[in-house]
Amino acid sequence: HARGGGARALCAAGEDERGEASLFYAATLCLNARNSVSLLEHRGDALRVVSSHAHLEEVWDIAWARGETQQGARGGVLATAYNDPKNGGRAGALYTAPGGERGELERVCGLRGGTRRVCFGEGGALAAVGAEAVAAYDVNAGAERGSWGVAGHSEAFAELGAAAWDPHSGGGSGRVGVAAGRSLFLVDARSGELREGVPRAHSMRCRALAFNPRRENIVATGGDDCRVRVWDLRRASEPVEDFGGGAGAHSHWVWTLAYSPQHEALLASGGSDGAVCLWLCGQGGGALSRAGSLTEPLSPQSAAGTGVNGAASMGLACAYDAHQDSVYSLGWCAADEFCICSLAYDGTAVVSQVPRAAKFAALQA
Repeated sequence: HARGGGARALCAAGEDERGEASLFYAATLCLNARNSVSLLEHRGDALRVVSSHAHLEEVWDIAWARGETQQGARGGVLATAYNDPKNGGRAGALYTAPGGERGELERVCGLRGGTRRVCFGEGGALAAVGAEAVAAYDVNAGAERGSWGVAGHSEAFAELGAAAWDPHSGGGSGRVGVAAGRSLFLVDARSGELREGVPRAHSMRCRALAFNPRRENIVATGGDDCRVRVWDLRRASEPVEDFGGGAGAHSHWVWTLAYSPQHEALLASGGSDGAVCLWLCGQGGGALSRAGSLTEPLSPQSAAGTGVNGAASMGLACAYDAHQDSVYSLGWCAADEFCICSLAYDGTAVVSQVPRAAKFAALQA
């Protein structure tokens, strides 16, 4: 556990030089205390704070990417979206990623005013998403490439949930997914075209999204209806899978989603019920086995979880009960493909292991 003040923002940050430890950045959201960005390290069974770096305002979102700016950020770059009390709203900034030494964050450039969500794409691409505009930046140059308004969808973008680059769309020349209102929107970073990729993805507000890292056009969303849905953007009239309800599933809003980078069958979600859920998906986001389904979620130590004739089943593989507060961020461990880190609002970060049966199912998918 790594404890601090109120917190909502966490991102995976690769592994150490020897590939033995997983790294994360976590940031605080404290109204009446000093805010910071901390470098966390998970090695073996231990999670520890390596260093903390002052951040002037409360951080709502954080993202990390490998790369080098003109200032020589060889350890990567960080972007944050934070409160901007001087202008009565939100703002964003790009920094060189701090290492193990304590000190101030080195600012590269500011991002467009009103920034509420930040996300990196391939090739030095960065998107800053707000209620009124979506802006794209070239991290290598530290400069804005373009920005586009959200005319016609301002009501939805006033309820902005999450943003992510589509990993299959070509980095800076590709597209950005945005969860806003009840829908999933797609923004073309070349033309600025904005369209609803999945209209009314949820019956209530859509707060979370994650692109499948290995399969094009497959994206997961989570919402206030307590459901996790997987979509094929080519046929988005109905979800490929619709997870939720039943024992162990989310009982309140779903705030965050994360696909395993190595195993597309593993999808994790976190919510304001304090739960972290692990879902088993199959090829193209579909079920691993439609012949049977999990009637009860597994414990993290369980070796069960197979359907008819021993085939791995779709649905909720495991429900982790490690937090006492809302879970807002997730990140998979780079040095251990079957561990995931979750961050709750009370500042508690926890690393959980994938159950043995779910590991086997993922390896067989």
